[in-house]
Amino acid sequence: MLAAFGNEDAVEGTLTATDAAPGASGRYFLSPGEPALALYVKGLPAAATGSEYQVWVVVGGETVSANTFAVNAEGRAWRLAAPPITADTIERIFVTLEPVGGSTQPSGPIVLQ
Repeated sequence: MLAAFGNEDAVEGTLTATDAAPGASGRYFLSPGEPALALYVKGLPAAATGSEYQVWVVVGGETVSANTFAVNAEGRAWRLAAPPITADTIERIFVTLEPVGGSTQPSGPIVLQ
């Protein structure tokens, strides 16, 4: 992970809360040319039974799943995602609440963007 995100061309960005999770925030880390995305979130409420959070990336106008995750008791999670594309082609990153196992396309509320 340090090799991918500790180099001088790594990009760090912020994810902001939506009305669906007003106390949440997040940060993401990308390394251009690498098919990897590191995500740190905090302040997300625990997902209801049967639900989990899902990270999405938009590339060329197409939305692609990057990974699913759960938060700990404090509403935090650190996740290494592996979108099926290189990080330098990602146009947008966002997080939704989806059924356990994830969805093929976003269907739940966007909680971070």
